[in-house]
Amino acid sequence: MKNNEVVTSQGGLVTFYGNEIDVKPGVKTVKIIKNLMMYDTNKCFPDVVELNIVKNVNTIEIPNSLFPNVKNVISKSPYFVSNVPYLIHSNGTFFRHDILLNTFFHKADEVIHLAEPKKFCIAEIADYAFAECESMHLEGEGSVMKCGKLGFAKSAFEKQPFINGVKTAGSIIIEIDNSASVIDLPDKEHVMTTITTEFTGNEHVITHNIDTFLMHNVESLPKWITLDIKEKPVKQNSFMYGIEPIIHRIRDNGNHISIFDITPETAKANNVICENGIVYSEDRKILIFSQIQQKDVVIPDGVEKICSRAFKGCLLESVVIPDSVKIIGNEAFYACENLKNVVLGKGLETIRECTFMWCKNLTKITIPGQVKRIENDAFFGSGLVSISLNEGIEEMGDTSICGADVQELTLPSTITYFDGLMLSRDVIGVLRLTLKKYIINIAKAITSPGEPWNGSCDNWVEVICEGKKVYIPKCSDPTFADKMNDSINMFFQKNEMRYITCFEYAYTKECKENMAILEYAEFGDEKAKEYLKKQASKLVERLISGEDEELAVKFFKLHIASKYTLKKALRLADEYKKTTLKSYILEELEESNTVKQNFYI
Repeated sequence: MKNNEVVTSQGGLVTFYGNEIDVKPGVKTVKIIKNLMMYDTNKCFPDVVELNIVKNVNTIEIPNSLFPNVKNVISKSPYFVSNVPYLIHSNGTFFRHDILLNTFFHKADEVIHLAEPKKFCIAEIADYAFAECESMHLEGEGSVMKCGKLGFAKSAFEKQPFINGVKTAGSIIIEIDNSASVIDLPDKEHVMTTITTEFTGNEHVITHNIDTFLMHNVESLPKWITLDIKEKPVKQNSFMYGIEPIIHRIRDNGNHISIFDITPETAKANNVICENGIVYSEDRKILIFSQIQQKDVVIPDGVEKICSRAFKGCLLESVVIPDSVKIIGNEAFYACENLKNVVLGKGLETIRECTFMWCKNLTKITIPGQVKRIENDAFFGSGLVSISLNEGIEEMGDTSICGADVQELTLPSTITYFDGLMLSRDVIGVLRLTLKKYIINIAKAITSPGEPWNGSCDNWVEVICEGKKVYIPKCSDPTFADKMNDSINMFFQKNEMRYITCFEYAYTKECKENMAILEYAEFGDEKAKEYLKKQASKLVERLISGEDEELAVKFFKLHIASKYTLKKALRLADEYKKTTLKSYILEELEESNTVKQNFYI
């Protein structure tokens, strides 16, 4: 017997050629001893009714037509399910993901089971898994999460006519008639669990189940979706909490539709109304969600609650919120990137988590005095440059303005507590903080000991309170963080203390130098002066080569650089073509009678 031949248990001969196979007529069981890849073959072995897969096999790619009459697959390989009538690939782990590769040929009166307890549960259907299959009876397809676009190609399912613009395999939509102006999904009785095709070219889709568009990722969407539910969904949650995720799941996928509406019968049955593209509860006290194309919205007086994610991802440019609104849910205006103008009503007491997160064009906002708390991430990643906080606000979350570009912030006297690192190193933009009333341990809300996660640790905050000023580094030396905090507390609590310096507490050398310049210029501190003298030679090189020309000018105006350092600075100013700096350096040199030369700006 040749090395590439195997004798089956029935005595027939099976021959493997590389990744291909030949089977003699009459052989009923084929033992597959190696990976088999014959997807494009025209061979057919109709006598085979059983496949026996050995332990080391992990890949089998074959058409149904190769073994059309297989009724049982036995596998010792962990990569294939055993004792089933189909070829099913499994990952073999605790979190199983079973993929249907081949159904083989099933007659029209046979049932195809996609789930059997303790054996398999099909999560994915591979391309051509149903090819040449005559049966259209599926059971257990609710477990399918993914299906190849050609999963039902060349099958009886593909050959069926369109009904209301749709071809289905149980609860799986396998094809859409892209020439149809209206697609009416057959999901009245059960949710459509998987959609294998795209809605390219379709203007209008009607769905009858609140969960159909939540069960899968949709690659392309129609311009218009209508929800037609005559009865309340049999759900634990109410209609308003069930309908809201439909539109936002679609937005999260990077797609959006132009119109999402509900039929009058649906509105009546579910106690909601739809006006101007916005869905409200029947009593108009709850705003449930908005269509994405809304641009300028004035919410009617009487609305008391805006649901979570109600305007998420909308093209909204402005919104006016009435005094009647008491609650705005989390992420209500999340990622409204065009939003520029927001008017908050006087009834609001809390701005919740992520309410205006990623609103990149929202550059300013006024927070009414009735608002008591701004929660974490409320304005995270927004475009805020200015935020006006009226007296009355009591608390701001640690990341409430994180990632925004707020450079100046005034805190009212009613704020007495910061949650964590509200103005820490993550909030790169804040440069000046004015306190109407001193807050104990303010330094801990501003600085973070050690190196930051984002690599930027050379910033500081100018803190002003009741006529006193201090510069606090955003990243401090961990060894002295507590000492700095205690010193700042004492400074603001004792009237006799004129100033305090914190440059020596900064984490990086660059931050120490920059703060020393400011503190000597502002307070005339001798420790800062001596430190700058020692660092001057290397410091001028960084200042002149850098972009902060204003700070460099401030340094040279301190009159502490030696003649040697000034000459070095003059050469560097020429090299980097810093004309303004050169003029200040020349003034310093001329005052010391070191150099006499004409200079023209």
